[in-house]
Amino acid sequence: MNTLHILQRYVRAGTENTMQEHGQSLTFCKRRISRSIHLSKVLVVVVVVVVVVVVIVEVVAVTVVVVVVAAVVVVKAAEVVVAAAAVVIVAAEVVVVVVVAAVVVVVAAVVVIAAYY
Repeated sequence: MNTLHILQRYVRAGTENTMQEHGQSLTFCKRRISRSIHLSKVLVVVVVVVVVVVVIVEVVAVTVVVVVVAAVVVVKAAEVVVAAAAVVIVAAEVVVVVVVAAVVVVVAAVVVIAAYY
């Protein structure tokens, strides 16, 4: 064998090894890419689930706030009713005082008239 043949064999063998290594490297890259894609899909699902949970929690929080505001409105309405009842009670007391005063005036008038005649 001459030197040229030996060099050609060496180059061919090196090229075949390089191609084989390149193929293995491509396979490795494909695996890495498919794993990355899978992890990306999992991450997207996790993010969507977290967003849905946050939205549900916010809806519940808004509902609680609405219920609390409604309760405050009911309490304020009850306070208005109690205040109106207090006004009615005070007015009734005034009426009672006026009636008692009228009775006293009538009794006094009767006493004065009876004493005069």
